Amino acid sequence: MAVTAQTRRPAHTPYSAPPSRQVPTVNKSPHWLDFLILSAVLLLFLELIVVVGRIAIDNRVEKAIQKHAADGLARADYAAASWGATVVDHSEPHYDRDWPWLGWWSTWWNGVHHKAIHMLSPSFGEPGRCFPLKGRSGFVVVKLREPIVPEAITIEHVLDSVVDDRSDAPKDCRVTAWLQHDRYDSKKNEFVLAEFSYDVGKSNVQTFGVSGPAAKARDEAVVNMVELQFGYNHGSPESTCIYRLRVHGHKPRS
Repeated sequence: MAVTAQTRRPAHTPYSAPPSRQVPTVNKSPHWLDFLILSAVLLLFLELIVVVGRIAIDNRVEKAIQKHAADGLARADYAAASWGATVVDHSEPHYDRDWPWLGWWSTWWNGVHHKAIHMLSPSFGEPGRCFPLKGRSGFVVVKLREPIVPEAITIEHVLDSVVDDRSDAPKDCRVTAWLQHDRYDSKKNEFVLAEFSYDVGKSNVQTFGVSGPAAKARDEAVVNMVELQFGYNHGSPESTCIYRLRVHGHKPRS
């Protein structure tokens, strides 16, 4: 009988887990550094919002100024006081009977009557809100907001529906202009913009286009000073009232 060799089983070895892999640790930034970075990003974002907001506001303000300067005519008025134009000289004003000292003081102080600004501002149809000049003839010199190429002149008086007498409206008018670099410049390059007659029988707001050399010169006729002269009014012997003078045009091309 053959004896079979007994199969010998290998000795049992205890299970041992493979050695664990060490994950490299990442150095995290401190919390205060994260806070500073986030704060800087937020500040930049807020600053961007402020800049965009200012640009939008400036655009709205500019549009509002232009709309106010156009004042219903859909044409910019470069003689508007709200836009920076000023009266720099005028003939003798008609002083108030009740408060004459106020006009004397303002004219003596800077050479310009305190009511001169009325002729460069909307009157809103209010009777008496004008610049009154003594007598039937006179003149007013206006420095425009900036040098422009003139296109038209608008004269406005009070409506006949709110006053009984409009004989103090200017009638025969002549407008001249020139370019003045400083206050010592003379009027050597002065030329006529327009000559016209304001008709009280028509609309209270009347616009007259430039004529003569100014119309032919086109973009070469650049001015920043305008003088309104009136040789006669519609009959009032005491005064002539200018409710509104507007000067229309465009900026020089070059």
